[in-house]
Amino acid sequence: MSDIILVTGASGYLGRNIVRELIERGHKARGLTRSDTSSDLIMRLGGEPVRGDIMDKASLEAAMRNVGALVHAAADTITGVRRKN
Repeated sequence: MSDIILVTGASGYLGRNIVRELIERGHKARGLTRSDTSSDLIMRLGGEPVRGDIMDKASLEAAMRNVGALVHAAADTITGVRRKN
């Protein structure tokens, strides 16, 4: 079993703190990212960024290669009722 842990939503508030904690505890963390900015953040934290989207089967399968565990921290942050001005 691989010791790589994949974190979805890795550049969000929760995800980046999970990545940081995993690295500090000696784990190999891979972060699923959707932008260059997000990838840069994961690299600065010591993780391995991998571009993809949880809604895209092919990119998610690629991100999961050689992964022993998954932490799902991705979320749709656009919620609630939209109001007209």
